[in-house]
This record gives sequence, C-alpha cells and structure tokens, in this order.
Amino acid sequence: GEGEVLIVTVVFNQVEMLAYQVDALRQHVTERIQVLVVINSPWGPLREAFLTLCAALDIRAVIPPEDSRDMSDGSQISRNHSAALNWVWKTIVLSEYPKAIVAIFDPDLFPLGPVSLVERLRGVDRVNE
Repeated sequence: GEGEVLIVTVVFNQVEMLAYQVDALRQHVTERIQVLVVINSPWGPLREAFLTLCAALDIRAVIPPEDSRDMSDGSQISRNHSAALNWVWKTIVLSEYPKAIVAIFDPDLFPLGPVSLVERLRGVDRVNE
C-alpha cells in the first residue's frame, strides 16, 4: 500500500550476512518494512540455505528464472545481479507493490543506528528524472 516500505536485496553467497542485514534493518529502520530477498545463487546447498533462512526470518524469497542467470564466469555475476534486479522490478515490485517506497540494498549494507527511509528518500523521484 501507499507509504509501505519495501527493501529488496539480491543475494548470491554469504548466507550469514543476510541474517545480520535483516536483523539490523528490523532494529534500526523506523518504518515498518517488508524485505524481499532475490536469491541469485545456483541450485544446491547455498540456495537451500538462503531459502531456509528466509523462512526462519519470515521474509519473502524469490528466485529469478534460470535463463536470467549464467554463472559461468565472474564477469557474469555483476550482469546477473542487474538482470535479477530488473526481473524482480518488472515482475514483482511494479505489480505487487505499486505504491510502496522501494529501497534496493546490497547484502552488505547495514544500518548502524536509527534511520527513516521515508525521510531519506523524501522528494526523490528517480522514475521521472
């Protein structure tokens, strides 16, 4: 709904970092937030660990379609990060959170003290710039 704050984070590895990030967001962001995790890891134990953690933290996790990821070399990872963000924006954010305030966080970004994302983003309109 309007005024809702959605935080999107794309994860690839370092499962424990997501736990720290969610804890810091819940502790320090002054608004009520929803966290949407885009799991950009290939099939296997790493992806399963992210899914298990997201379930334990009661946060939504989504996995981009396989054809948006090619993990063949390191240079692909950053492009796939962008592809994952584009996919989640087009297929989930625009349709399910059309009036939300959306913040996209890298998985190693942690608030260290109280922060209002609404205040930080007030007046920012990147769609029309």
